[in-house]
Amino acid sequence: MDILSAIKIEEIYRFDLKSCVDIARFLEIWNNLSEIEKEKIISYDKTIFEKKFSHLTQEEIKKNINNSKFWEEYNDEFVYGEISKNGVNKLSNYLSDFTGNFYDVGSGNGKLLLHLSILTNFDKYVGIEIVEIRHKYANKINEIVQQKVQFICGDALKVDISDANFIFLDDLMFSENLRISIINRIPKDCFYLSAYKNNIDEFIDSWKIDVSWLETEMYFHIYKR
Repeated sequence: MDILSAIKIEEIYRFDLKSCVDIARFLEIWNNLSEIEKEKIISYDKTIFEKKFSHLTQEEIKKNINNSKFWEEYNDEFVYGEISKNGVNKLSNYLSDFTGNFYDVGSGNGKLLLHLSILTNFDKYVGIEIVEIRHKYANKINEIVQQKVQFICGDALKVDISDANFIFLDDLMFSENLRISIINRIPKDCFYLSAYKNNIDEFIDSWKIDVSWLETEMYFHIYKR
């Protein structure tokens, strides 16, 4: 890795903000928001996953997803956690032989995508994130590191992913219906990573990756559509 790439990676993680309120203040927009907008942003911070469940195993989390009491506090659409810096480094090694267009569905603050764009050899990097404040933060970080990454703010079920060759689907907290709906939109011959095993597509391998919300590495499973 050259010096410029190393500096860019350090910049990506320099602020390490996860709270949407902190992000809004960092972007200097908090004071200009209406009370309704502030309440909406505050509500997102109730879904920072690692606050309460970092001690659970991957399988215990999956069991909780089907528990109605769990969803009294957490909304599957907005739950937030990140692949750690070490996890992205490990993922980049796994991806060394892949090329084409890389999509991150649920790209959050954009760190994974920006980091991978420095270390891997895809032609295009696209992140899809439904929470606007996180989308803005991702673009702000990209203004600093200036990578050729496109961030789209929108519903993954409505964004065109037909040219994807590899998709990172951080779907641990997705409902089964949402997960299957997204998988059904993945184009033929595209590879994708999922936290869940399925019988829908061709299983390739299982990869262990460090994440922010578990004390141990998490298994992601790679499939070919």
